[in-house]
Amino acid sequence: MRHPPDPGLYLVVLVISLALAWSAHFNIEVFGHGATFFLCFIAMVFLQKMFDWGGEKLGAHILRGGKPKSEQRKDLKDLLVITMSNAIEATLAIILLFKCQLRLLQSTIIGEIEAPS
Repeated sequence: MRHPPDPGLYLVVLVISLALAWSAHFNIEVFGHGATFFLCFIAMVFLQKMFDWGGEKLGAHILRGGKPKSEQRKDLKDLLVITMSNAIEATLAIILLFKCQLRLLQSTIIGEIEAPS
């Protein structure tokens, strides 16, 4: 039986890649744009994994309370999991909207809509 990876590992990789990405951003002449992008991308991937894990854990706690088979609790759990899963995309969309990068915002929204679940 295969066990899912430990979320602690996700957190360690997230913190390390985030620190390196932050350092690379402020020392762009040393690291270059490619390395900075790669480190930021790795940090975003592991941040997404942490959001997914957190959404599943919070959803499990929602289902435990109240009536055992409450349909409202299941719907609330599903809403929470979906919201946590799309946190990165929503944050990116808000940042692009504030910076008036409308073409990138359109691409992000279209990509999210067309992406398979």
